[in-house]
Amino acid sequence: MRHLRRLLELGWRVVTEVHTAWWIVVDVLVPSAPAAVIAAVLGLWGEHSVALIAFLAVVTFSAVALILLAWLGYRQESKRAVPAPMSESDVEWTIRDLFIHVCPDLDRTPDDAALRRETAGGILDALASGKLAIRGRKIDRPSSRRQPLTVIDSRFWTDVLFTFWFLDEGGSPMDVRNNKTAVEYADLRVDRASALKVWPPPIPIREAAGRAYERTRGTKMAQAAEARQGEPDGILNHYITHLFIACRIFAQKPPSTTYEEVPVAERSNMRLWRDGDMVAMGYAVQKIVVYADPRVPVQDLDAFVEDCKQAATHKMQL
Repeated sequence: MRHLRRLLELGWRVVTEVHTAWWIVVDVLVPSAPAAVIAAVLGLWGEHSVALIAFLAVVTFSAVALILLAWLGYRQESKRAVPAPMSESDVEWTIRDLFIHVCPDLDRTPDDAALRRETAGGILDALASGKLAIRGRKIDRPSSRRQPLTVIDSRFWTDVLFTFWFLDEGGSPMDVRNNKTAVEYADLRVDRASALKVWPPPIPIREAAGRAYERTRGTKMAQAAEARQGEPDGILNHYITHLFIACRIFAQKPPSTTYEEVPVAERSNMRLWRDGDMVAMGYAVQKIVVYADPRVPVQDLDAFVEDCKQAATHKMQL
């Protein structure tokens, strides 16, 4: 009975939300036709009271209307249950993978409420604006049954609350809930390639230095590097030093192979040096490798380049 009631509700929603001539024909004429035929047959076949004919016509109309609503509801439910196609890359991240990518420190401190809120805010902005599509399994209440994977409409993300249970290794029975509609989803996942376009991974600091020099040629920063350092390695080192000060730095803390943000307080007492093809970081006096393979977020690199260009423009105006 619960399933039948749901089908009737979905069917009625289709009837009330779609206002076209076609649906008027389906909603009115289809239930009316059998009722009219029965009434005509009874009128021609013997003598029957008007009340009986009207009663049978109403019953027939109601039965056909209920069957039609159930059919519309079933078709609507089947349409919603069609799994969304995989992306071209066929590689997806779970919602936990996405959060860890956007904020690697959550892998070590998943209970940090401030980090969770900040990370969730950026992800919700991307989902609500349509920059990133996400799939999930809608949870039917009160049965807790999960529907097949479908793409979630971007309008769903305007007022939601993440449970953050997915940050636990044990898994999550529910990932997100809409505060207005009470709709819930689990097993959220995104296309990895699309997510990397929105949040590019940090790049090695030497590569960031080379890109910064290419994009700031002719600025005060580039002229200072060319005048004082001269050689290509010297120019790169000049940019590396300034990127190390101005940008967030993510690095590995041996023997760990995961990347974490290096606190600014620690960086003030550290220096960079080159060990083969890897730039390592450590304390200047002891020369102990505290962090390895420092990397700079692409967003921070873009902000650094923009600051260099604005400084050059400001100087020209003066």
